[in-house]
Parts: sequence; structure tokens; C-alpha cells
Amino acid sequence: MPNPKPRDTQVIEALSTFHPTETNHWYDQYLKTYRDRENKAPSKGIRWQLSLKDFWKGAVAARGECQVTGQPFDRYFKGASGRRPFLPSLDRVNSHIGYQPGNVEFTTVIVNLAINDFGRDAFLEMLKHCITSPKFVEYIQRTEARDAAALSDQPRFLDNMMPYIMDNPVARLLIRHFLARSTEESS
Repeated sequence: MPNPKPRDTQVIEALSTFHPTETNHWYDQYLKTYRDRENKAPSKGIRWQLSLKDFWKGAVAARGECQVTGQPFDRYFKGASGRRPFLPSLDRVNSHIGYQPGNVEFTTVIVNLAINDFGRDAFLEMLKHCITSPKFVEYIQRTEARDAAALSDQPRFLDNMMPYIMDNPVARLLIRHFLARSTEESS
């Protein structure tokens, strides 16, 4: 049995900045994503022009999160189907062009599936309505209460999350929405 190729130590070091635990497993997960797309693209008639070097540049630039939603990649969460919706996936920005530098982004699997099935505009329209939905607000309040109870002995959690929240455009949109709502309610 041939020895596997050694891991790129520079990539491992870069990945460790946003995947500080299990960095080698994350390296393997990203590489699996690359190999899967590289092998499937030609059979689907999609041109493959993405070098491994360009792929790693993109993976490092994504910093461990979906480049559409900002959601961190997660190797463990399983959906009802048993599939892992928050794994990294490689998506083409313009589906009329092949996999090439400048036309790929890293998304979660679930975002990639939604965009592929319905288009980017429909997906973003759904997000826009989701964040203003009373059911979504109820969900956020319920999960915040649950998370607060679970994290009551970890008061520094929110302090640690603030840089992520402030760098996340969806989080900023939600904050603006809730601030506007609370201003309206107090008037």
C-alpha cells in the first residue's frame, strides 16, 4: 500500500488559526472536498481549472466559515437525514463557468444545495424574510435562553463571541433589526 502524501505544513499552520483543535482532521476534510469536486466536475461536464494551491488559498481565506452566511463549519452536527449540513463545500459563484480561481467560494453543504436548487437570489430572499419572521425571533429567544442557562457558568462566552458577531454580516443585520424593533416597541 502506497504511503499517503504528506500534509502541507504551511496549510496546516494556517488552518490552525481558525480550526485550533483537530487541525489535521480539518485538513483531511477540506482535501476530501477538493478531491470530490475535482473527480465529479468532468463527469458533469463542468470544467475543472482549480489547482490545489488555489484551493488552499480559498480555504484559508474563508477562515473556517461559510462565505455566504458566515456560519462556522461543523464536522459533527448531523441533520435529521444523518447528513452533515455544515461541512465545507466548494461552490461556483457563476454556475455557467467552471471551477477556477475567482469563481469559487466555500459554503456549508446546506447553503450549496439550496443555492444550486433555487439560485442565489432566491436563497438570499429567503434569508431576508427569515430574519424578520416572528417565528425566527421566537426561535432566537428560545435558543438564547437555553444557551444562557447552559453557559451560566461560562460568563466569558459572550466576550469571546463578540469579535465573531461583529464580523458576521448576518449577525449585524439581526442586531440592527432587533434594535429597530425594540425602539419601535418603546415608542
